[in-house]
Amino acid sequence: THTEIGGRLAEIWNLPEKGQYLHQGSKAWSAEIDGKSLAFLAPVSGEVMQVNEKVNKPGEFRQTDPYENGWFMLMRVPSLSTHLKNLLTGKIAYTWLQHTVDKLNQLISADTIPVLADGGQIKDCFLREIAPQNWHGMAEEFLLSKELAHNE
Repeated sequence: THTEIGGRLAEIWNLPEKGQYLHQGSKAWSAEIDGKSLAFLAPVSGEVMQVNEKVNKPGEFRQTDPYENGWFMLMRVPSLSTHLKNLLTGKIAYTWLQHTVDKLNQLISADTIPVLADGGQIKDCFLREIAPQNWHGMAEEFLLSKELAHNE
């Protein structure tokens, strides 16, 4: 989920401004990780009503309290049911997620991250370990942001 990604990933979240209108499938916000930018697409269209500035403050609340304090923004979404038809739900979403995790594990394996038995270390964020040449491919593949990854 974005909460898990946010809690373990970004140094800085570049969130939209209050009052900004986001369009489903367009760049909505981005995360900065070790000098690289990772764009996230808006799951729905609507107006940003409130932005949580706390997400860029130090602390672990994004992991320990994602629903109370770790949220990114509140939006007013006209015709929510129309936008929800474009999102995966239920068994289809679960199947897609399992397939995506398998593909991501293959990408990580390709970058030969040492495991603890090989002398590796526990890492807070596996994305920091992805080789630079695989970074844009990862963004394109897993965040569906092909054009955004090349324009950042």
